[in-house]
Amino acid sequence: MVEVYRAYLSVTTVNKHKRLKNRTASAVLANRHNAGNRQMVKAFFKQLCISEREWQLHTNIDIVYPLIVKGFLPVGYVVEDKDCITYLDEINSERENYNEFILVTIEFTSLMKPKIAYYANTSSSPPVSLSPGIYAFGNSVEREKPWPKESKLKDMFTEVVKKYPSVSTKQTLVDELLKLLQNGTRYTVDDNMKRQGKSKSSTFLEKLSAIFVNIPESNYGSRCHTIVLIDGSGNVDYTECTRSENLQQEDHNEWHKNHHIFKLDD
Repeated sequence: MVEVYRAYLSVTTVNKHKRLKNRTASAVLANRHNAGNRQMVKAFFKQLCISEREWQLHTNIDIVYPLIVKGFLPVGYVVEDKDCITYLDEINSERENYNEFILVTIEFTSLMKPKIAYYANTSSSPPVSLSPGIYAFGNSVEREKPWPKESKLKDMFTEVVKKYPSVSTKQTLVDELLKLLQNGTRYTVDDNMKRQGKSKSSTFLEKLSAIFVNIPESNYGSRCHTIVLIDGSGNVDYTECTRSENLQQEDHNEWHKNHHIFKLDD
């Protein structure tokens, strides 16, 4: 699995005028355990020291590794030749290195009965295998206590896919799912949301209760919708709609669509 870290180093010295002087260095590392990386960072850090004496005083350097970027997790699953449970088990072994996340994986060894599993590092439970079905995953750190909008989304999603089940209604299905994802209706802010979002204002949590979150004044909100349809022959229809990363721009509600069709074997 590809791991990316940023190492941070700092030194504080007192000059002859008894003034504190702070200098810092940082470097991106491909692997936190690689000795060559440590030497590279130390060499970089040495340049910050104003004298050889100062460097000698700081030869025992502690390199601080912040949490791993979790955005690489789905990429790692796609590029590595591992089944879904094996991959999630590996992540489970180093779960404390990441911020909170839920990762859902699907393995199409059989188109009619794919293997599905998920893992949440907010729980001490190992990865969980799922039977084919309809599931909803959201930002609740407690899987057994979904936020109200998660439950509502699951119900509405179920209605839509049952209403448009055939290939002939594929485009209508995509259009209706996009409408669902852009539903700005605000739902209940329950105790679970309040507890998890205790650092947020009640107004912010109210806006967060919608399926489609849009809080431009905080540059926060939903900015990407992805719909993947796979038929029994392995034909994939991929639709993604995105908007600007800067939600404070005047055109932040301007969406751009990407559409791709391919086969799983390609």
